[in-house]
Amino acid sequence: MINIDSYAKVQSIAKNTLNELSNLIISGISENELVNNCKSILKNYGIDKTWYYDALVMVSIGEKTRQSISGRKYIPSTDRVKEQDFVTIVLSPDLYGYWGAFAQGFLIVNGKIDKSYNVKNPLVREGHQLENRLHHELLTYATPLITFEDIYIYFNKLIKEA
Repeated sequence: MINIDSYAKVQSIAKNTLNELSNLIISGISENELVNNCKSILKNYGIDKTWYYDALVMVSIGEKTRQSISGRKYIPSTDRVKEQDFVTIVLSPDLYGYWGAFAQGFLIVNGKIDKSYNVKNPLVREGHQLENRLHHELLTYATPLITFEDIYIYFNKLIKEA
C-alpha cells in the first residue's frame, strides 16, 4: 500500500521551503548562496538527504535556466541574479525514504520577484502562458492511477505541439 500522506508531507515541505526562500531571491545573490540558504531551510524541516545523486537543491540563473543539467554534474556557481533575470530552483528531498520533487521558476524584475508576469518581453509572457496551460493540463490529466511514463509521453507531445 502506498503511503500518500508521507509523499504529500515531503511535497508540502518542498513547497514551503521555496515559499520561504523566495524572500531571499533578489538581485545580487549568488547561485551558491541560494543553494546553501535552501539547504538550511530544508534542514529546519528535518530534510538533509536527497534521492537524486548529491543534488538536494539545484539553482539555475539566467541563460543556465535554458539548459538541462544532470544532478550528477551539478555544482552551484558564483553567478549572481541580475536586476532583470530568471531563476529556476529544483528540489529533490528524501524524507525517511519518501521522495519529493519540486521545481519553480522566478521572474526577477527590478531586482526582486515579480509575480504579475506583466512584462514587455513577449517570450516571457508566452512562456508563462505555456507554463499555466501545462499546469492546468497536469491537474486535469494526472490521477493516482496514471503512470509517470503516461504523463511523460502526454506532456512531451503537448510541449512539441506548443
